[in-house]
Amino acid sequence: MSAVDHPDHYRAATGHEAIDVIEAWRLNFNLGNVVKYISRAGHKVDRLEDLQKALWYLSREVERQEAHAKQELTCKRCGLPWIEDRICAASGFTVICTANKTLC
Repeated sequence: MSAVDHPDHYRAATGHEAIDVIEAWRLNFNLGNVVKYISRAGHKVDRLEDLQKALWYLSREVERQEAHAKQELTCKRCGLPWIEDRICAASGFTVICTANKTLC
């Protein structure tokens, strides 16, 4: 195995490479790095350091998802929070805006 192409520290005892799993699951950058660092933990650098890196990327993804969820919970027309879950023609949710108490 090459240090660049299929390095041992990215191949699990099962023979699965982190990149194959990341691509098969279509993970984004943050979650891909979580898988990468967990899978190589203890095989390349310090195990604790790899786990801390995985946690850092996981925390970053959680923050990104929370920000996205907050953004989705506001009226696209007036920017105020919704009082109920949304329902639109595409998704089947109703959006009721706190400003005008009507569908937005």
